[in-house]
Amino acid sequence: MEKGRNISTSEASIQTVFVEIKVLTINNKQMTLAVFRQLPEQEVQETDVHWGLVRYTIAEKDLWLVFSRECKLYRAEVPSLSWVDKERLRREELQLQGCQRELDFMAKGKISSLERPRIESQLYNSRERLAELLNKKQRIEARRAFLEETLPQLFIAV
Repeated sequence: MEKGRNISTSEASIQTVFVEIKVLTINNKQMTLAVFRQLPEQEVQETDVHWGLVRYTIAEKDLWLVFSRECKLYRAEVPSLSWVDKERLRREELQLQGCQRELDFMAKGKISSLERPRIESQLYNSRERLAELLNKKQRIEARRAFLEETLPQLFIAV
């Protein structure tokens, strides 16, 4: 027996839809990657006017904000969690797991209870570092999500 909904050909159709693509132009010509890379890099200030986002590679980290200040265009890299921070997160999670295993072994009498202060200190420090990294990750992801939801994606010529 076939599962699913039977759809008749009278219900189905092929339609043409249109997609809006926003391009960044300079003097009525689409900006090229070479010209985009020549935009000065600046830190964004509250008074700057956001034009849109440019992603010129597939890599997550390559997201740029195009903005203007005093009638001039600039670009700023939108931060992402660096591979160093991702590795630190992974190591801290492993450290926490290791401390928890040691505490479990201690409870079973396989490790001396004299080790408890050292293990608890490591556990506390790892939790603090992990919380700090997770907060940083959350702030970065929230900022990126906000920009991606509110600003147009701008296409530039390669």
